[in-house]
Amino acid sequence: MGYYRFKRVEAYDGGIGAFATRPIPRGELVLREEPIVTGRSVEEVEVAVGALGPTERKKFYSLLGKTALEIFETNGYPCGERAGVMFELSRFNHSCRPNCGHHWEGGFQFLYAIRDVARGEELTTNYVPLAQPRAARRAGLPFECRCAACEPLDAASDARRIRISDLDGEIFAAARSRKSEKAAALATERLALLEEEGIDEPRAMVRTCNDAYQAMVSDDDRARVWLKKLYKFSLLCEPPDSPVLRDLEAKLKTLLTS
Repeated sequence: MGYYRFKRVEAYDGGIGAFATRPIPRGELVLREEPIVTGRSVEEVEVAVGALGPTERKKFYSLLGKTALEIFETNGYPCGERAGVMFELSRFNHSCRPNCGHHWEGGFQFLYAIRDVARGEELTTNYVPLAQPRAARRAGLPFECRCAACEPLDAASDARRIRISDLDGEIFAAARSRKSEKAAALATERLALLEEEGIDEPRAMVRTCNDAYQAMVSDDDRARVWLKKLYKFSLLCEPPDSPVLRDLEAKLKTLLTS
């Protein structure tokens, strides 16, 4: 049984959205998809679209946009050093407080539920970085976002997102300087703000926990605490056979027996 189905949404002026066909728990893999087309330049995109077979070409031109380049620019996602268009993922709508997160790995885009999703709820992801205020998010979108995080304007939300962004660099700097207590305090603050703002995507939590863990190399007890957090969030965004999980498990075993 699939996780979602597409249907037209009146609020999107005849556009479509993906809606959950059953409850989806946080951390569940919703979609794994290869791009139809990838490219780094206009020329590459035009060549790639021209090389599509009839079925793939029909899929590509069914996406939002009139020309090949417009479709690519409107529907593309980062795919390593290139950008790419996925037929399924490109039809998921944007939210500044999404319930799904995506990432590129090994030639595929993966879409995970980043919180529990109810049956019938629309599945959304983000087209722009979320740790920025509303004006900056809207400036990066080809439309004026009117999601629950954008309307009405919330100055406190903007302040939290700016602080989340600033903390990323502050935690990294503290970790590099081996200032373990400061790194732990800043990381704890960032995790709390991500959760409060509803953008606690597991990969954002993993990044924060990893930076804090790196600062604890001389303190096994604290390192163990942050490594457990890192492993917990990694379980929500890594496939079961991930070498990342195996590496974290080995590190945990070493710390637990030291």
